[in-house]
Amino acid sequence: MMPRYRHPPRKAAAPAASPQVASPEAASDPILISDLSSEFGVTARALRFYEENGLLRPRRKGNIRLYSPRDREKVRLILLLRSAGFGVNEIVAHIVEGPGRDDPVRIALGVAQIQAKLEENRALLQTTHEAVTLLETWLAALERGEHIV
Repeated sequence: MMPRYRHPPRKAAAPAASPQVASPEAASDPILISDLSSEFGVTARALRFYEENGLLRPRRKGNIRLYSPRDREKVRLILLLRSAGFGVNEIVAHIVEGPGRDDPVRIALGVAQIQAKLEENRALLQTTHEAVTLLETWLAALERGEHIV
């Protein structure tokens, strides 16, 4: 006999809302891909991409992916690392999970790795600043009716 899940079929579901953890029992409810993507403002394709790269391992019920609260935490960490400039391959190397389901998911980065990424981001910021300055100069010249080279 198939186990019962608390989420009704998608066509009968209420409009998607950010999942709320109301009780320890609710914390174990599976999360649908549409709810997880809405919560974090990412596409379902992005979540499937993270799964293809081994970052997420949702359970399945047929073709439906069922994410856990632990998967939600991994998505939060993935997006945090992405915003800091880390690529997916780097993220795969830096997300660490304990052996048990209740173990926290964490980021394992050393000082040297953080310093290297910081320097990359500073260089990118400098390049972006120079590009903005150049574009502002060109725009001002064009607005004065001058030609730019």
